[in-house]
Amino acid sequence: SKPHFRAARGVANANVFILTRISMILLQLPPLYKTMNQLLTTLEAEGCAVSNALQETMMGKEAFYVKMLKNLEKNQSIRLLEEAFARKDVNACFSASHDLKGMYATLGLTPLVEACKPIVETARQGGMERFEEAIPALKALHAHFLDIIAQN
Repeated sequence: SKPHFRAARGVANANVFILTRISMILLQLPPLYKTMNQLLTTLEAEGCAVSNALQETMMGKEAFYVKMLKNLEKNQSIRLLEEAFARKDVNACFSASHDLKGMYATLGLTPLVEACKPIVETARQGGMERFEEAIPALKALHAHFLDIIAQN
C-alpha cells in the first residue's frame, strides 16, 4: 500500500486509541448527570415543581438549575427576615419575605413558597401576627431543603 495510506491508517488507529482511553476515563468519573437527576427526583418527591421551574425559568438547562439551587445557601434573605422581625420592622419583614417567596417560586420550591405566603401577606397588611411561629418554621423548612441540596 502507498505511504500516505499507511500514515492515514496510523493516525486513525491513534485516534481510536485516544478515544478509547478518554471513554475509559469518563466511565470512572462520578456520574454528574445521575447526581443532578437524583436531586431533581428528590425535590419532586418533596412537592417541588422542578419540571416547571426547569422549563419555564431555566430554559431546560439542568446544570444551571442545579447551580442556582446550590447557591440558595448563599442568599441572605432568611437572615434579613429574622433580623427585621427582631427589630419589629414590618416593612423589612415584607421585603425579605417577598424576596424569599420570589426566589423559592423561581426555583420551583413549592413548599417554601407556601410557607412564605402567610408571612408576606401579613406583612403586606402591616401586621406581624404569628411570626413567632411562622419564621422559625420557614427557617427550619429552608434548612431542610438546603440539606437535601447539599446531600445530592
